Amino acid sequence: MAVTNPRRCANLVALLLAAAILFVSGAAAADDSDALAEARQALDELQYRKALRALQRAVESGENDPAAIRDVYRMLGEVQASLGKRELAVGHFRSLLTLEPSADLASGVSPKIREPFDEAKQAAPEAIAIRCRTDADSGEVKLDVDSDPLAMIAGARIAYRVDGGAVELLEARGDGSRTVRIPITGEVALVCTAIDTHGNQLLSVGTWEEPLRLAPPAPAPALDPSARDTPAPSTPVYARWYLWGAATVAAAGAGGYFAWQSQRDQDELDRINQDSANYSFSEALAVEDRAKQNALIANISFAVAGTFAAATLLSLVLAPDSPSGEAAGAATAKRQGSTAPQPPRTTLAPLSVPRGAGMSLIVSF
Repeated sequence: MAVTNPRRCANLVALLLAAAILFVSGAAAADDSDALAEARQALDELQYRKALRALQRAVESGENDPAAIRDVYRMLGEVQASLGKRELAVGHFRSLLTLEPSADLASGVSPKIREPFDEAKQAAPEAIAIRCRTDADSGEVKLDVDSDPLAMIAGARIAYRVDGGAVELLEARGDGSRTVRIPITGEVALVCTAIDTHGNQLLSVGTWEEPLRLAPPAPAPALDPSARDTPAPSTPVYARWYLWGAATVAAAGAGGYFAWQSQRDQDELDRINQDSANYSFSEALAVEDRAKQNALIANISFAVAGTFAAATLLSLVLAPDSPSGEAAGAATAKRQGSTAPQPPRTTLAPLSVPRGAGMSLIVSF
């Protein structure tokens, strides 16, 4: 038959090749899915090498759930023990016991198989332990590995569905915490699973009967502008009690110092008067003037200290955060019909007066 359309012939050949590839791939997948059943049959028929090849294909397929992978490790141990490879058998049995510490072999199994199993059990391997944490705000699911003595865990697989829809799969691999971010658009049900390097499921947290759940974060409640707290009035620095208290101490200290100096001058003047023959009148007059000046400064300092002490007391009583200030504010609010207490506003400032000092106090209601 002559080829009349070369392009059509090439397309036909490409289609046949694609179909052949799909057929081979499908056959391989079916072979992998049937590998565990083939291994069980070969083991029943005591065809250990055939069973070993089937079990290796089953592991490499990565299609085993937690129960199936435990069966794989149990059968691998039995096969290797039957083939006389005791160390390999002990290793596979240890993997089984790490996944299921309560696992055991069938009763009546031959000592050739029982002894490697008992040796693995005596080593008491620590069981695999994982935790799965969810964060509804970020949509993150984190698988934390608490125990993995044989370093079997290679990653995490998250199976989830939103609002009961189709199941979706996400994977994350690496050391430490395995984090997967799920797009949250509704109520999310999920199962968190630790997987090995081939993708076999080692251990799961949650089931489809009792899954883990994620929900979109609740929207923040709207703020009512009328419900916002009115900020308390800020007390100016010059109306704070500790400022006037410090000034009181300083003024009282100055008054005490000049009073002491005045007393010393008076004692010196008394000595001059008692021994007037050795002193001139001008010397006595200078000491007397100095004593009077120090006495005046001391009196002024004590007066200022008293004024500052009064200011300290007033600033304590009328401060917005003091009990008296709160009571006064509540009384004012009640008279004005307001429910929020409004403390009086006070203004304190130093006042200069002839021959002394004072304090001005202004209270606004």
